[in-house]
Amino acid sequence: MKKINSIIDIENQYDLILCDIWGVLFDGDRIFPGVHDALSKISKKVFLLTNSSQRVTVLEAMLNKLQIARNTHYQLLISSGEFFCQSVIHQTLPLKLPAKYFFLGKNHQIIANLPNIERVHNHHDAQMLVLAGNVLYKNEIEQINPILEDCAQNQLPLFCLNPDMISMDADKRPVACDGQIANHYQQKSGPVIYMGKPNQPIYQYALKNSMIHQPKVLMIGDSYSTDGLGALNSQIDFALVSSGVEYHHWQTNNTNMSFEQWIHQQGYQVKWLLDSLN
Repeated sequence: MKKINSIIDIENQYDLILCDIWGVLFDGDRIFPGVHDALSKISKKVFLLTNSSQRVTVLEAMLNKLQIARNTHYQLLISSGEFFCQSVIHQTLPLKLPAKYFFLGKNHQIIANLPNIERVHNHHDAQMLVLAGNVLYKNEIEQINPILEDCAQNQLPLFCLNPDMISMDADKRPVACDGQIANHYQQKSGPVIYMGKPNQPIYQYALKNSMIHQPKVLMIGDSYSTDGLGALNSQIDFALVSSGVEYHHWQTNNTNMSFEQWIHQQGYQVKWLLDSLN
């Protein structure tokens, strides 16, 4: 692991750069300093790769408001939510389609009106569960727990559109994400299909869309459990930015070690370490 000052210092070593959004570009509210400048200076292809369950059109509109524009600061945006939708449309899910689904979460509009799947309001009538949008207040978890137990017993697959366990808000506080519900379902022996990082399919989808033959790829992220492991599983170099999830884990670990020493102790396979993109 080598500490660097800017992503510009190493970009010429790669053909394609995959970059997380939350915790790397912005904190859920504000753009981190130097992000616009760094993205505009990168000469290689930049794909934004996020575990957001939102569709690409929604995320692009959000980034436009932050003055991060496609073709100026990045070439393609891929979200785990969009990846799920495209997999449904092209019938590439690991499940026979058409199928009926029971929805968990707050963001049903993400998958409303998709072909090949039909929503049912009784989980006993479903062939799969779809989770999108945090359902993590204690009373809500208690409400859906009997449903999860029933579905796990019947081995109903759960498609998790945001595999993240936590993200960081603008005040540097951890926010629970859908991955916690999916993990809870797995503990009940329910089968889970994670649509985003760290699973390889979303990386393969990104590489296919790059139109580059055997590219040398770098993944930039703030979480080792998603960005880092995904890169490792796909044989991609990983650059860890100390502005998000892992930095929070280090701070709450009550250790006297530096952040860099702590990363070494965890056994994380990190190629580059930087405080921010620039």
